[in-house]
Amino acid sequence: MVPDVDRSKATLLVKVHFDETDARVLPDMSAKVAFLSRRLTPAERSPVAAVRPEAIVSRGGRSYVFVVSAATVDTAGRAVMTPVRVGDHIGDMVRVEGVAPGARVIVGAPANLADGALVAGKKA
Repeated sequence: MVPDVDRSKATLLVKVHFDETDARVLPDMSAKVAFLSRRLTPAERSPVAAVRPEAIVSRGGRSYVFVVSAATVDTAGRAVMTPVRVGDHIGDMVRVEGVAPGARVIVGAPANLADGALVAGKKA
């Protein structure tokens, strides 16, 4: 941790080292971090799928997220309406079962978005 806090922005610079690199992590990116209030149990250390609450769509009394299938940042894909079981809140995210960790989901889907609809990838 860098010992200087930017009080005007309420930020603290922390440098991290990744054991495994990911091509999506680029220089000058930032992250929001929440500190744990207790040590995690071994069962809590495995990856889980979590989404922003506005990614969850309710239809017919069930919960869904739209997963983007076969899309890249330069090509269109399909919106796949995927049933999920909503779990606990993890910070400002919501744990969901039924979606693989790392899946691309649509946040704030319009009410008329249909299963299988063509969607365009968003450039970073």
